[in-house]
Amino acid sequence: DGFERLFGAAQLLLCSRGFARHYGFDTPQEFLPWMRERAPQAEVVVAWGESGAYGSDGTQSICHAPAQPPLQVRDTLGAGDTFNAGMIDARLQELALPNALEQACRLAGRKCGVYGFDL
Repeated sequence: DGFERLFGAAQLLLCSRGFARHYGFDTPQEFLPWMRERAPQAEVVVAWGESGAYGSDGTQSICHAPAQPPLQVRDTLGAGDTFNAGMIDARLQELALPNALEQACRLAGRKCGVYGFDL
């Protein structure tokens, strides 16, 4: 309880579809503006499973990167963590938000194509 107070200190907020649904949102287009009100200084990203990922960088526009599933899905366990790691790495490389979303979706897709974490 109360962790929402920390939103104002973040530069990047990585959210899940489950987190958005917990707060009553069924689409990223509804969720992202609500989150931006709570953390106007932060980039906000929400992973939306097979629909890809969405982000907002402080403008009114929302960017989207489609999911990049492998030819054969073998194991989705850890795909969300892999996506988050890909986003953090991309932003540390100072990639623009749309490119960062694409890189993270690509990495998460690769993860889904292997068992465990043997990328």
